[in-house]
Amino acid sequence: MWKFGKKNTENEGGAQKSRLSIRRIKWNILSITLAVAVVVGVLWLIFGFLTKPDDTIPNNYRALMDASPEITGEEIALVVNGIEIDEDVWRYYFMQNATKYSRRIEKELTDIDWNAKVGEETVLEQIKYDTIMDIMKNISMAEKATEWGIEFSDSDMDTLTELDGKTYQELGLAKEDTVYTIRKNLIMEKKLRDAVTLDVDKYMDGKNPNEYASDKSATIKMIEIYKDNDELAKQHIDEVAKRLKKGEDFNKLWGEVTKGFYKTDIGASVNEPDVLWVYEDAVDKRSRKLGEVAFSLKINEVSDIVETESSYLIIKRVAGYTEVENLYAKECELKINKKIVEATVVK
Repeated sequence: MWKFGKKNTENEGGAQKSRLSIRRIKWNILSITLAVAVVVGVLWLIFGFLTKPDDTIPNNYRALMDASPEITGEEIALVVNGIEIDEDVWRYYFMQNATKYSRRIEKELTDIDWNAKVGEETVLEQIKYDTIMDIMKNISMAEKATEWGIEFSDSDMDTLTELDGKTYQELGLAKEDTVYTIRKNLIMEKKLRDAVTLDVDKYMDGKNPNEYASDKSATIKMIEIYKDNDELAKQHIDEVAKRLKKGEDFNKLWGEVTKGFYKTDIGASVNEPDVLWVYEDAVDKRSRKLGEVAFSLKINEVSDIVETESSYLIIKRVAGYTEVENLYAKECELKINKKIVEATVVK
C-alpha cells in the first residue's frame, strides 16, 4: 500500500508539475504576445503621426496623377466632388498660375524653360499641380459656403472689377459662360475670406490650424513703425519687441502704436489690426519679404523685428483662409482627364 501510495503521489506530483509547466508556457506566450502588441501599438502611434494617412492628397504632380482616377472626353479636364471643370476653366486657372510664376521670377512667359527641373519635377508640372490644388480648394470652399449660409446672387456680379470690361475672347476662352463661372468663383472666394477673417475658429471646426498651414500663403497681422525718424523708430520698435516678449497683448500694442505711441487713454476696447495675406508668388519685394518671414512662423507666433526700406515691423502669423481651405480640400474627391492635363502647355 505504501509503495502503491507513494507511486501515486509521485505520479500526481509529476502531473501537477507538468500542468504548471504548461501554464507557465502559456503565460509566457501570452506575455510575449502582449508585449509585442504594446510595442507595435507604440510604434504605430509614433509613425502614424509622422507619416501621412492614405487619404492625404499627394504633395507633387506625378503622385497626384498616379493616385487620381482617370476620366476621358474632349471638354472636361477635372471632376471635383462630382462637379465638372471644363477645359476652358482649367486653362484659365493654369495660365493665371503660370503668369504669377513669371512675375515672381521676373521673366517673360516666353523666356522661361518650363521643362527645367526643380527637384524631381519640372516647372510646368509644379504649375499644373498648383492649378489642380487651387481648383479643388475653390470648389470645396464653395460647397462649404452653402453649408455655412454664405449665398451668391447675380447682383453680386456688380461687386467684381477684376474681369470687368474683358470679353471672353480677350481672356482666351472658348465659351462665354466660362467668364460667368470664373467671376462667380472669384466673388465667392472674397465673400468666404471676409467671413473666415471675422471668426476663423468657427470655420476650423476645432482642428489645429498648424496642421493645415502652408508655405505658399499665410495670414498675418503687423505692428509697423515708419522711419520718419530712423533713430526714434528703432527705439520704439525695440521697446515694442521687449513688451511682446514679456507677454503683452499684440493687439493692444498695435493699438498704442497706431493711436500714438504709449498713449494710456486708448480705451478698454481696441480695434484689431487688419489682416494681410502674403503669398509665395508675391511680385513686389516687400510682400515677398513679409511672406518669407510669415512662412517661418507657426500660427500665433510673433517674429523678431523686420526691417524694410521704409519701416520697422513685427509680424504675427494667424490662422486664416489658407488653413481653412486646406482643411476642407483634403476631403475632395478628384478625377483627372490626364490627356487634357498632360497636354496643357504655356502659350
